Amino acid sequence: MNVQIARTLLSAVMVWGVVACSSPPPVLTINERQALVLDASPLSAGITASKPDLITRSEGGRASALPRNTSSQTQTQTQTVTVQYRFYWYDEKGLDVLPYDEVRSVLVLPQSAVRISGAHAGQDVQQVRLHLFL
Repeated sequence: MNVQIARTLLSAVMVWGVVACSSPPPVLTINERQALVLDASPLSAGITASKPDLITRSEGGRASALPRNTSSQTQTQTQTVTVQYRFYWYDEKGLDVLPYDEVRSVLVLPQSAVRISGAHAGQDVQQVRLHLFL
């Protein structure tokens, strides 16, 4: 009985090894819904944004997006919003391309938009994610 259990286990391990070696490497792609991360605080302040556009070249990647301030301007108070942002860069497998960008900030006037951009030197940049927060 012990010999049969050992054979069964050995067969299972061999089948698992063949399946594991023949499967493609995992890829963590960033889909369109994940390309823009907008915290609740900018949303409540009236900030929306376009998903980042990415241009890749042999010398690296360049991304840009358009945050928009949809808050209304009143007679007594303007609602200019300071938005913090950071671009995150990923390779073709969806893994981080280091170093991380610094956090930047931009002022977005009421009822207006401003173009933000970032660049990363590195041939392996294939995907980008933009995080906006206050």
